[in-house]
Amino acid sequence: MSKRVIDLLLAGFFLIIFSPLILILIVLIHLDSRGKAWLKLERVGKDGQVFYIYKLRTMYPGSKDITALGKYLRKLGLDELPQLINIIKGEMSLVGPRPEIPEIVSSYTPREKERLKVPPGLTGLWQVSPYRKEPIHHHLEYDLEYIDKSSPLYDLKIVVRTLMWFWKGLTTS
Repeated sequence: MSKRVIDLLLAGFFLIIFSPLILILIVLIHLDSRGKAWLKLERVGKDGQVFYIYKLRTMYPGSKDITALGKYLRKLGLDELPQLINIIKGEMSLVGPRPEIPEIVSSYTPREKERLKVPPGLTGLWQVSPYRKEPIHHHLEYDLEYIDKSSPLYDLKIVVRTLMWFWKGLTTS
């Protein structure tokens, strides 16, 4: 079974399962602060293609301050659930390098451009590493390691580790 078929099946399954939660979170975001609950942000994907990533808003509009609810959403990664739609659209994969903003990609070295050989992922090796707390732009080595080792079994391991990380976050909050 191809990676794309697996992505479609799992993203579709997770979108069905998490749709009620996403709708509840949209309502809670509106109650927590004014502004749109759903954001479209420009990112760069496979082969340098620009696309819009979907996220739930975690900051106050026009500010760099995170809302009370936003802190919780980020801690659990719930702000990224709408990216399941990006996976279904074929712009992302369930597992892969983090999608990057165009300003950062424009200054990539040839080595960094290697990240653009595969679709970006909702989760990835860096996200499940013990070094997840490092700045997000310091994940190149994890992305390149993922690309080198990429296989359906490796993806499954990363998805399982992501779900375990999510569960741990739910149970320790």
